[in-house]
Amino acid sequence: MSARLISGLVLAVSLGVLLPACNSQDNSTLQPTPANIVTDPIPSTTIQPLGTAVFQFNESIPGSVTVTITSVAPQSGYILQIGLGSPNGNACAVLFSQAASVGQGVTASTASPGTFCVTVSDIQGIVTNPITFTGTIQHT
Repeated sequence: MSARLISGLVLAVSLGVLLPACNSQDNSTLQPTPANIVTDPIPSTTIQPLGTAVFQFNESIPGSVTVTITSVAPQSGYILQIGLGSPNGNACAVLFSQAASVGQGVTASTASPGTFCVTVSDIQGIVTNPITFTGTIQHT
């Protein structure tokens, strides 16, 4: 074999080994990272029959908001109405609401950053005595 042919083979083999290494990508670094999820606790709060509690939170970027009632006392079988809206003084102008029981999350989306509010209500009159509940608000 000639020196030129051997040099060509060495170059071809070298390129064949190096090019795939240069072209390979670790796709895990190219995937978008999930937004930082913030979990704000809903402190232990008591509402009266037909009552409503209002909580505010700040959304840093548009995204989803999930509100979950984590406990209700003295009985946990109550279905409460969870609302999401915009603050209006000490009240909340509810734009979306859904019924939920303990452990069920209610999810909605925000279109822009800003201050939002959550309501937890006994709008159906199911509660006959004051109840105390806790929960979480997960958002971005």
